[in-house]
Amino acid sequence: MDYDFNKWMSDYRVISAVGENAEGGIDRLAYTDYDFAARTELLNRAYGMRLQCFLDAAENLWFSKPGTDPDLPPLLIGSHLDTVPNGGRYDGVLGVMAGFQVLRYLAENKVAHRRTVELVAFSCEESSRFNLSTIGSKLACGMTDPEKLKKYKDASGSSPVDFLSRLKYAPESLEDRRKHLSEILGYIELHIEQGPVLETGGIDVGIVESIAAPIRLRVDFTGRSDHSGACPMDLRSDALVGAALTIAEVERLGRSEASSRSVATVGTINVPHQAMNVVPGACTIHVDIRGIDRSSMERIYAGLRDFLQKLRVERGLKIEETLLSDEYPVPMDRHLGEIIERNCKNTGLSYRWMPSGAGHDAMNVAKLAPSAMIFIPCVGGISHNLKENVLEKDLRNSIQILYEVVMDICR
Repeated sequence: MDYDFNKWMSDYRVISAVGENAEGGIDRLAYTDYDFAARTELLNRAYGMRLQCFLDAAENLWFSKPGTDPDLPPLLIGSHLDTVPNGGRYDGVLGVMAGFQVLRYLAENKVAHRRTVELVAFSCEESSRFNLSTIGSKLACGMTDPEKLKKYKDASGSSPVDFLSRLKYAPESLEDRRKHLSEILGYIELHIEQGPVLETGGIDVGIVESIAAPIRLRVDFTGRSDHSGACPMDLRSDALVGAALTIAEVERLGRSEASSRSVATVGTINVPHQAMNVVPGACTIHVDIRGIDRSSMERIYAGLRDFLQKLRVERGLKIEETLLSDEYPVPMDRHLGEIIERNCKNTGLSYRWMPSGAGHDAMNVAKLAPSAMIFIPCVGGISHNLKENVLEKDLRNSIQILYEVVMDICR
């Protein structure tokens, strides 16, 4: 595959930098002006390539390069463009831009292929804004609906539905996408590993066997606000202390299941009306339990609920749990994985089969169509961080392996 890497990097730098902040991180949160601007940049580059473009009611962006045999089920590749706050330039974007380069190469070089190749940039993959991940692919796959999404709010109190204006006039596009996804040959998502395994082992490519899934919940603690100097210690009902004890217990429970490769994290904590001289009367935390072993995840969740029940009694706190998501680990398609393996061997790229500890849109598409994931090393295993980086050789490898797999399937 002989293409202009520098031209691709020039495009990549422009799109991946949309939403750059003063620290050098990227604040391209879902359904923000920055998010829409990045998609516009991608669309502008597609217009001259005679690609078919389509924006559905979930703001998922679709491109299509028709093959010579329209009766063959198409192959879909893709990822996402949104980031976490102060995030990096490769999480999600690399998969979209590597896929875009494959389509551009096919179009510009008039490469013959029988099967249609499609690219999707799913919206709102990250959970950072609404505490719910992969919203765009969930909507496209029929795994949620606008009414259910109304309960998920960002810091301003807005729900995803408030930003999905297309739902008002094109709701049928989601049913069309669900039907379409059920008819494709398969879906392949290329992504940075977001961990250190490949780099540490000097391995070029990871072939994902299974994607971990989250159990996520919000826990609201309610005690009583008091003057920090006038209220004796034995008469306090400190909501923040209850939350702190819970945070420590979440870590303990996660460590107890480490052998099953499960993890447990408290990622946010909010104390309203906080002041140094006030005993906190309310506190909210968000808990993220993940794993590829469902029974292990359930043990952590059950242990947490038992702990919270004891805390209610011992601390006299009102504690409310709200389950935000409860998902199951998703295996990837073995046949597609073996095609990736075959092309790694043919191109001389080293590889290993491995699980994904992070969730991805592929786990939703896998409910409707065979799905696979390709991992590329990231420097230091760093992700969701402004220091996120990928070596040039791995960028080149990402495009090459994706192209080889696409041509293997579609020629």
